[in-house]
Amino acid sequence: HEGAPDRQAGCVQSLCGIVYLAINVFWEDQSFALPPLPLNLHWHLAVNADTADCYPEDQMPLIKDSFLLRARSVAVFVALPC
Repeated sequence: HEGAPDRQAGCVQSLCGIVYLAINVFWEDQSFALPPLPLNLHWHLAVNADTADCYPEDQMPLIKDSFLLRARSVAVFVALPC
């Protein structure tokens, strides 16, 4: 479908950029490997539902390759230039 966002393994690319939604429905903490990005982009944590943190764009923590997501929790990552 023309104009539809690109979807791959929880990753959505739209006019706003690339967003990755991680959902842990398991009762134990799980490590999530974040998908690789183009060289000029890096993953940043936008929302961590476990701690109720929601960061403004200029204060989003940089996340390397993986993230430990707490049990029954959700996190939102966005790709930003570093």
